[in-house]
Amino acid sequence: MTWEIVTGLVLLTSFLVTLVTALAKVIKAFAELSVSNKELRGSIDRLNTTIDKLTDDNDTEHNEIYGKLEDHNIRLVKLEEHR
Repeated sequence: MTWEIVTGLVLLTSFLVTLVTALAKVIKAFAELSVSNKELRGSIDRLNTTIDKLTDDNDTEHNEIYGKLEDHNIRLVKLEEHR
């Protein structure tokens, strides 16, 4: 073998090692993004559940308050009628 062939093989091998290393880093980054995406999805689902529960509780409380206000208004009307 001549030095040109050896040099070519060394350069080709170096290029392949560089390419494989870069590809491995990209694959690792995608794997980490996938894990992060799953964790974020879980957090979003929990937040949606919490917001739904808070909204339901808020609606219930508002209905109770509106009922009490309606009862209060009825009593006021009756009191004013008796004057």
